[in-house]
Amino acid sequence: MLIRNWESKDNQAVTNLEQICFAFPWNYEMVCETQSQSSFLGLVAESNGEVVGYVGAIYCFNQADIALVAVDPKLRRQGIAQLLINRLIEGLLVKNVNELFLEVRVSNTPARSLYKKMGFKEVGVRKKYYEDTEDAIVMLKEI
Repeated sequence: MLIRNWESKDNQAVTNLEQICFAFPWNYEMVCETQSQSSFLGLVAESNGEVVGYVGAIYCFNQADIALVAVDPKLRRQGIAQLLINRLIEGLLVKNVNELFLEVRVSNTPARSLYKKMGFKEVGVRKKYYEDTEDAIVMLKEI
């Protein structure tokens, strides 16, 4: 498993994984727009030349927000998401970020468990955050 910087050439593969992983996926334009921001830090997991996971965050001053994270469903529960997030944290520390936020669906128990295991704490709720009006739990990890 190779973890490397997310490059613009990865945007189509990320979009394809979005389609597989989410009921309301980001489209190609959304992925490209986010990835091209100067305040974006992203990584991909690559296996046999194929992008199988990704994480991307937007940072400003000492805070960052994970905007995108997913792993191919066939490869979940192998530590790939945790590895991606840990490497992201290493990169954010270099940029003097010390607070990392994310939003996760209330119903996404596996992801919430992973984030708690990684030291994220639930700090709030965004009501009707998702397209289908499901609430999001806001989580924070001090790094």
